[in-house]
Amino acid sequence: MIDYRTPIATMFAERGYWTQLGYAFALPHEGGRSLSQDANITVDVLAYRPASNKLWWIVYPSSTMRTLLSQPLVLTFEALTTSGSLEATYFRLFNQEHYREVVSARLIEVLVQAGRTLPDPSLGFGLVCQNLDPDSRSAVEELFRQNGWLLLDPGGKALDPRHAEV
Repeated sequence: MIDYRTPIATMFAERGYWTQLGYAFALPHEGGRSLSQDANITVDVLAYRPASNKLWWIVYPSSTMRTLLSQPLVLTFEALTTSGSLEATYFRLFNQEHYREVVSARLIEVLVQAGRTLPDPSLGFGLVCQNLDPDSRSAVEELFRQNGWLLLDPGGKALDPRHAEV
């Protein structure tokens, strides 16, 4: 069976990135306890291109998340901009700036120490969106555009054509 994240990794690989599915790293205990129930973070799709020193952290809502919600996951603007719900917790990389800063710094630290990236890579964030609430579409696209984030469909196509190149 093909992993549901494979088309996204393939899209990046075709553009000169190395990719890894399910890249896991640990937060230090003091940081982990205040940010997450467990101190282990998993990146759904990690993509890096040495020539540009560009690193992408791609979030792909998994079947596990859909099972936890007991319904298909429909992405809404509220889930991306508020906290408190299960959906919002899943999207905290996008809706909690402090969380994003801490886990991003740790990811880069781990990758640089392991020799997997050059120092000071430029880190971008992306989200694979299978079901975008039609009423939220323009607000979500604007949020991603303002932050320089990438919004992709499950096949790796940018939902906003201005982000066609990664």
